[in-house]
Amino acid sequence: MKLYDFECPQCHYIFEELASEGEIIECPECMSHADKLVSFFPSAPYNAKMSELFMKFRKSYNKYKDASKEARPRM
Repeated sequence: MKLYDFECPQCHYIFEELASEGEIIECPECMSHADKLVSFFPSAPYNAKMSELFMKFRKSYNKYKDASKEARPRM
């Protein structure tokens, strides 16, 4: 079994589920058939919090990338 990302076509709820290849998964919100999402990173499932943290880091990096090491804030 592998961890896959799914999206419900009815309510657009996105969730992760352990599933076998070809297994039919139901949405936990509305109980309709969910579709497996295509992953760009095979071992990194969709995670909204990680995406938010990455964007925050990226903005901080762009702001201070030309500054000296001493001028950069500590994280």
